[in-house]
Amino acid sequence: MLKRLPILMFIALLVAVVGGVQAQDEPRVLRIGLTQEPDMLIDYPSNTLLGWSMARFHSQPQWGTNENGEIVPVLIDEVPSFENGGIEIVEDPSEEPLVEGEPAVDMVIRFRIADWAVWSDGTPITAADFLLPQDIATDGISQVVSFRFMGGFPGSVAQGETDKDVILTFEDPNPDWLYGAIVPLPAHILRESYEADLAEGRGFEQNAWIREPTVSNGPFVFDEWVTGSFIRFVKNPNYWKDVWFDEVQFQFYDDVSVLEQLMIAGDMDLTSYILPAARAAELAEENENLAIKTYFIGIRLELGFNLGPNGHPALQDERVRRAIGMGIDRQFMVEEVYGGVAEPAYSWWSGTPWFNEETPIYEYDPEAAVALLREAGWYDEDGDGVAEAHGVEGVDDGTPLEMTATTYADIQHYQDSLLYLQDALSDIGLSFDINNYPVGEIHGSFTSNAPLATGQFDLYLIAWVPGVSTIGTFNPYDCADIPSEENPNGLNGVQVCDERLDELFSMMDVELDAEARQAQSDEIQVIMAENSYTQYLVNVLSVDTYNARLVFQRTPTSDLTPWLYVNEWQFAE
Repeated sequence: MLKRLPILMFIALLVAVVGGVQAQDEPRVLRIGLTQEPDMLIDYPSNTLLGWSMARFHSQPQWGTNENGEIVPVLIDEVPSFENGGIEIVEDPSEEPLVEGEPAVDMVIRFRIADWAVWSDGTPITAADFLLPQDIATDGISQVVSFRFMGGFPGSVAQGETDKDVILTFEDPNPDWLYGAIVPLPAHILRESYEADLAEGRGFEQNAWIREPTVSNGPFVFDEWVTGSFIRFVKNPNYWKDVWFDEVQFQFYDDVSVLEQLMIAGDMDLTSYILPAARAAELAEENENLAIKTYFIGIRLELGFNLGPNGHPALQDERVRRAIGMGIDRQFMVEEVYGGVAEPAYSWWSGTPWFNEETPIYEYDPEAAVALLREAGWYDEDGDGVAEAHGVEGVDDGTPLEMTATTYADIQHYQDSLLYLQDALSDIGLSFDINNYPVGEIHGSFTSNAPLATGQFDLYLIAWVPGVSTIGTFNPYDCADIPSEENPNGLNGVQVCDERLDELFSMMDVELDAEARQAQSDEIQVIMAENSYTQYLVNVLSVDTYNARLVFQRTPTSDLTPWLYVNEWQFAE
């Protein structure tokens, strides 16, 4: 548990950071409270959701999605489609066909950057700004996260007839082409330094720009970052829409209770970190100046098993993994940890229209779990409450079923959930120690010795965010994406490796028929459940706690453009 800040320190920090921002003759300032700090503000080398969100706060892609999931133009006047000729399926004789006897095809998408789209320094946005991210993604040196680029799908970016025309080419049909939304980078600022770094063997992740992007294309521009205290953005003088706030501050507090007090006092305007949602609802009910919005964006608590060489040998046995799942009472977690503002989860698509109702569900049954562990050779014979190995291949008899576990040190409800798991699983004979790390550290790279990437723990209580706008998602269980020195940013730290899973995820990437994609998703869900490769636990509702005077059309929930309407946010007069 993090120590609470003394009230005097809290007041001093408040004065130092925000001073008298609410005085009527001062600039209009929006204050957003966080309990964690982003690792960077340009997210291409970042695994964290916060880094992704920050990048889209100050800069925007060519198109986005609105609150209804509809594709809308952002840096362009018209979204490409098959109807207007902006999207074409063309034969490509240079490629091997996906289906024998059928021609190989590409999906080509063309868009034109609007004449009014400029960077905050007044420089027009051009095709060169879209080519730069693709060059970074394919330079072979930069340690980038693959799914940050063109949705993780292989492809190319090229200039069209003019420097305002951009051509995206996907090497196969791409049913989720909208994820070819690229946050451009200002080539007139970055190209020279990037190529100089590259010549010296340094990747883009070492460029200072990723923490100080002083030119942007969104309604706000980076101004200052005081580590451990705040990040300040100021109004973009060259944005093509009206912007109400003059300044936005993201302020950092280790202790959620401090955020609660700031919100109650009216000294903070918005936070998503008062969790679980039930706690935020309680505060809003008790304080008339507070309000909340809850929504599901696809965040699922997942207990991942380390199936790599560093993981506990018991986890190689599907019976042990299944027994662990049967020792967890998901409904108890929903009611007691999340105050009823959550729901049990059983698959990667739980809580979406694409959940397979035929997915095998192994409900809470601790007695059956103990019996299954005994069948696998793990049972408590000495009476200390911890199962030991008996006749388990490759494990000395008497070896206790003791493991290690970790979750996010900077998000309280994950810690509460892991403490529940520690208690519940002790009832079936599994003991584990806990050592927690911040989100950015857990999801760091192999070369940074991150806990997940390097397999330092047996159990990982983590969350991926596949989203809710499409059945197609990235694959965090990809055999080829196991982290290593050669692939330091690989997502598959738990080292699940199932060739059929990989095949199905790959098929979903190119299948244009909705029914066929659903069948592929259905099979993935069955394979994951039958093999107990991971344990999906609960769907977590996101919640925004905000000052009731804040009027905003859109909360940060979109898959593509979470801050699409932030320029319109304002305080009620």
